[in-house]
Amino acid sequence: MDGLPLRLLQPHEYDADRNLGAYVDGVLVGAALGCPPGGCHVCEHVDPRRSPTEPAERDEWAFEVNTAAAHADQGSHAWVSRLVVDPALKGSGIGRALIAGALDLFGPDDQPVRVLLECQPHRESLYLGYGFTRVRTFPDPGQPDCLLMRLDLERSGGVGAPDQVGRAALR
Repeated sequence: MDGLPLRLLQPHEYDADRNLGAYVDGVLVGAALGCPPGGCHVCEHVDPRRSPTEPAERDEWAFEVNTAAAHADQGSHAWVSRLVVDPALKGSGIGRALIAGALDLFGPDDQPVRVLLECQPHRESLYLGYGFTRVRTFPDPGQPDCLLMRLDLERSGGVGAPDQVGRAALR
């Protein structure tokens, strides 16, 4: 979708969050939620020793603990924690625009950035098409095992360089 308006959204939980909303005719139709390099809130704020008392919150906490463990050997990284698009608009390019927009927020053009995200197995091909690679699987309570995906953005050649993976490839 050419000219799709993307706007920064207020941080969801932490001030370092970088969240984008996609709008069609002024209506929010998609969002990308994430954290910049070195600010992954699942790695910094999830305490594996403090299970929530509410049963409804335990699966999300367990997923976040598993996610933090999956991230542990990945070094400094940005994190796309959620990518959502109105199902009626699937295939319209909104997800692609949101991923490209999120990558634009993750740091200066001249610095390499590692970007992580998690997805269900049926969405793997979508992210492989964006240049992400599968790192590993890990347990997702109540769901199929989750996939940890990684994209290493090498930006030293500038956007559009032949070895560039990421932003330019998504446009």
